[in-house]
Amino acid sequence: MTQSDVAKLLNMSKMAISHWEKGNSEPSIEQLKILAKYFDVSIDYLVGYTDQ
Repeated sequence: MTQSDVAKLLNMSKMAISHWEKGNSEPSIEQLKILAKYFDVSIDYLVGYTDQ
């Protein structure tokens, strides 16, 4: 999935996704919920608390 794809899914700019990747900012809880649902994983998995 590209930055553009993620940005479109979350209705935000590609630049904002780039800032996440660079560690300059972090996704909100609401954005994490959308990503977790889309990828069918837990938020804990997305943030690295679990391996599953």
